[in-house]
Amino acid sequence: MTRTLIKQGEQLTITVPDDIKQRIDHFLLTQFPMYSRSFFQRTVEQGQITINNKLVTKAGHLVKEGDFITILVPEASSNNEVINTADLGVQILYEHPHFLIINKPAGLLVHPIHGRPEEVTLTDWIKQNIENISRVGYIDRPGIIHRLDKHTSGLMIIARTSYGYAQFSKLFFNRTIEKIYYAIARNHPSQSGTIDFPIGRHPTQRTKMTTFSSPTTTKTRHAVTHYKVAQYFKDAALLRITLETGRTHQIRVHLAAIGHPIIGDVVYGTISADMPRPALHASELRFIFDGKEYTFKAELPLDMQAYIKTLS
Repeated sequence: MTRTLIKQGEQLTITVPDDIKQRIDHFLLTQFPMYSRSFFQRTVEQGQITINNKLVTKAGHLVKEGDFITILVPEASSNNEVINTADLGVQILYEHPHFLIINKPAGLLVHPIHGRPEEVTLTDWIKQNIENISRVGYIDRPGIIHRLDKHTSGLMIIARTSYGYAQFSKLFFNRTIEKIYYAIARNHPSQSGTIDFPIGRHPTQRTKMTTFSSPTTTKTRHAVTHYKVAQYFKDAALLRITLETGRTHQIRVHLAAIGHPIIGDVVYGTISADMPRPALHASELRFIFDGKEYTFKAELPLDMQAYIKTLS
């Protein structure tokens, strides 16, 4: 028996049927096919699932016939603090009953992170500007299906309803959403190329990611980046980039690995006096939602346009 959506504030109990013995995340995916496996992995890791009244925190935990699984998604916490989000620079480019397309400015964190709870984020803007959003997705990041790095500008999809959230989660899981980025990289890479180094956490600098020559015993993930040169400059190039996978810092790490880091990326490259943030922009989105094809584009932001003029 498959189910539909899990609402915040709802508690569900499922009894594992006969002849079942599989991972908890795999089993829940069969029960809620509108969600992705990564959704249930996070749900388990966040302590929202018990098996036979015992908390489970590992997605690989095996369930078997007769186990009863309880999923508890708590209500969004009430917070009466008013945060000024009027000047964050977020642009709404398109409104659909189930989703929004926004243009996120560089410098805006998508959701709160450990150690910086006081920083104003896109999540604060969402809570104040999208009606009834608190019940969509995760409590601490309602409506957020994917993210951009703080200093990356460009297009994002924000789910307005649980239906929209579930549909887009599946599209991202199946990799059927096309995302196109533009980046300004150092020096002259070849006219086009594919970078397929696995990516994992840096072994000594835990806030950084790094590439590996092949899958290793460390925790690495398959990653593929395609690029084409849109324009060469004297000591730089404007790249059009498409992704097969969506790993943390993927474009930045992959370009640095081939010797062409993004200009302004102080984490994986070097500082730039004229480009104070990584010159990376999420420019285009293409997907099919409820049988209709959508395409959205956002021009390069003014800081990248101004920097390109210094290169010409």
